[in-house]
Amino acid sequence: MKKHGIIPAAGIDFTIYTGTPAERDALNDAYGYCDHERQEITLRANMQPALAANTLCHEIGHALYTHSGVEAYVKAQLKDGVDADVFQETIIQLFVPHLAPVFAAVRKLRP
Repeated sequence: MKKHGIIPAAGIDFTIYTGTPAERDALNDAYGYCDHERQEITLRANMQPALAANTLCHEIGHALYTHSGVEAYVKAQLKDGVDADVFQETIIQLFVPHLAPVFAAVRKLRP
């Protein structure tokens, strides 16, 4: 796997990697994976830049959702029968489209 750097999310530094399904089992069925215990985000290697950026934003969304306290609050508020994982994916899908342009703009500002 190739290390690309560190991104802070909810006060935790997540190390960003790219890799293949052979290197990280979680990539078998996904473009990316957020490992909360290891504080790592792994993206599938060789994706088109737009897909990689969207996937990174999505995985950062998982990190923020879990480590900012939102997940604990939501789980406490959900009624029986509501799937917390489905709720989490829905929330992330709502705000990821807003993050991608921000990252693109910041990248253009770098010298």
